[in-house]
Amino acid sequence: SDHYLVKATVKLKLKRIKKQPSLKPFDTDKLTNVETCQKYMIEVQNRFQLLEETEEVETQWENFKETTIQAAETVIGRRRGTKKESWIRPGTWKLIDCRKEIKQKRESAMTESQLKKTSDEYRKADREVKKHCKKDKKIWIENKCTEAQR
Repeated sequence: SDHYLVKATVKLKLKRIKKQPSLKPFDTDKLTNVETCQKYMIEVQNRFQLLEETEEVETQWENFKETTIQAAETVIGRRRGTKKESWIRPGTWKLIDCRKEIKQKRESAMTESQLKKTSDEYRKADREVKKHCKKDKKIWIENKCTEAQR
């Protein structure tokens, strides 16, 4: 036959498509507080009064969506932590931030005495955070149990 055999090697590098980081959901637990709920309602009402009326449904929807999201951002804020960490209360998050600051001080300590002092501080803060986390989780589980019994 008059065909010539051809041999080739092909190397492919596949690129991974990067996902956009998803926004954390709003902290709707704050709406159980009457003051926060009132502030949110007032904020939404004020923002809707400023909107101009349009006949296009798409623009109305965009305006509605933007105003509610902006009002929620300013009054409620985003939930902190992952979905699995939803049981941690705001007071405990403050303690966690404090512990993180102490840890940074410990890591940047220059002398042996500073290191010992900040290490003791960190140990105390760590115990406090763990104690509060246990308490928060216990309360969260009890609330889920009472909710399931209803």
